[in-house]
Amino acid sequence: MSDQVNENKLSQLNQYLSFELRNQIYAVPIENVIEINQVAEITPVPEAPHYINGVLNLRGKIIPIVDLGCKFGFSDAEFTNRSCIIVLETVNGMMGTIVDSVRDVIDIATDSIEDSSNFSSEIAKEYVAGLAKLEDMVCILLNLAKVLDKGELSVGGSQQTAEQAS
Repeated sequence: MSDQVNENKLSQLNQYLSFELRNQIYAVPIENVIEINQVAEITPVPEAPHYINGVLNLRGKIIPIVDLGCKFGFSDAEFTNRSCIIVLETVNGMMGTIVDSVRDVIDIATDSIEDSSNFSSEIAKEYVAGLAKLEDMVCILLNLAKVLDKGELSVGGSQQTAEQAS
């Protein structure tokens, strides 16, 4: 019987990659994370939205790079040696996000997640999948399909390989 109870508890845990952005903790489902890289040379794209830093050639695949801080309306921040690009697979394809620092992989029980319906901003409600209560802090769980919406992130076309771009 206790094995069944433990199994039920484990099945209610989900893993997230947590990261910091302007002194707040956010997280994305770990199954969407492809890799984490140091901030590398990003090629600017003319007339891209202000929160798109440009594109990155990741082993022959051109991916858009989004500064989540800018996307969320925060003030600009300087990149530090802790700044990272989290490469994510979303329903809209592979994309990178620049964050201030990566924390760690955390287990979050589904019953410790509250919905985001109390936000006053429609944009905030759209971007936030939920709020997780962790010990002495709140972690904002992002809705990747909305935060990294391909229509908003258009940088002049669909993803392409480096060979197609040249």
